[in-house]
Amino acid sequence: MEIIINGRFLTQKITGVQRYAQQLVKEIDRLYEKEEIIKKRFQFKILAPKSIIHHLELKHIPIKKIGFLKGHFWEQLVLPFYLKNRILLCLGNTAPLLTLFFNKKVIVTVHDLGFKYFPKNYRFLFRTFYSIIIPLILKYAWAIITDSQSEKEKIIKRYYFVKEKIFAIPQGGFSEELKAFDIREKNYLLYVGSLSKKKNFNGFLSALEIIVKKKLPLKAIAIISQNDIFEEIAIDLKPGIKERIKIIHQVSDEELMGYYKNAFLFVFPSFHEGAGIPPIEAMSCGCPVICSDIPSLRERCGEAALYFNPYSPEDIAQKIILLWENEELRKSLIEKGLERAKIFSWENTAKQTLKILEKVIYKK
Repeated sequence: MEIIINGRFLTQKITGVQRYAQQLVKEIDRLYEKEEIIKKRFQFKILAPKSIIHHLELKHIPIKKIGFLKGHFWEQLVLPFYLKNRILLCLGNTAPLLTLFFNKKVIVTVHDLGFKYFPKNYRFLFRTFYSIIIPLILKYAWAIITDSQSEKEKIIKRYYFVKEKIFAIPQGGFSEELKAFDIREKNYLLYVGSLSKKKNFNGFLSALEIIVKKKLPLKAIAIISQNDIFEEIAIDLKPGIKERIKIIHQVSDEELMGYYKNAFLFVFPSFHEGAGIPPIEAMSCGCPVICSDIPSLRERCGEAALYFNPYSPEDIAQKIILLWENEELRKSLIEKGLERAKIFSWENTAKQTLKILEKVIYKK
């Protein structure tokens, strides 16, 4: 069967959504060499706008650039006319409405309903567009993939009609072939994420302020991804904090691995996540994790993380201090994290995705 992958993600800045799409496509491409049966059952092709900024090295999945439009205009007005009744796989929350209505051979990954839970986190136009398109995708798509069982349950609670066609597939961490860059910094708290309000960077900064007042010799590194869809917070660093934090924008996967490996611990203070890739990435690098006590992260991290109330900077700081004072607990989290990370791999994500594609397509 021939499946077209919506390649719009290759034109977008990297956030968790684009990272997921890239890693999944690369892993499916690798599976062509590992499992002969995949070659016989699936033929993938990526159709993308001409404004590609990420060039994937793929051996078996061709990439074809089409049309002259960009963004949503390309997706809605160009992509549908190149599909020719073929199956379409969309990995980034959106899909062309014409294809949904008239062809319907569409499978979409809807990572979460964050725009519903935290509407003020998103720009007005984005929020309005998603409020229209997501319900239509959930209703008309052949199948929906989401990141976790907890997010699946939330989607069903709001849109019960999707119950029989939604599947939860956990995401992986780092690819095995990656080699970490050597990072010289030591004794730092690590934050990885955007400046979206739901990521709670201000909570991280407030906890850091408490740590500084307690005179702990810890600094912080924040690796910030940028995306135009979010209403981003303004970074206002108070005296005493500015000297203790280093802010970096967009790094390679190899650099990110290096920062995870050398961190004292990784702090993930999100108010909401569909699943969250960074905690497993950190665990796979031997970095202890403390994160928000929310259902999707409990599902993702199990007993391999220490949890805090994301609405309480005092609780975040308390967990940091606890690990600073208790090296045995920190070592325990590292060991549990390494074991937990083994459960999640992009190969498993790819295999489960292919199983669902096969199940849905042949059922139809």
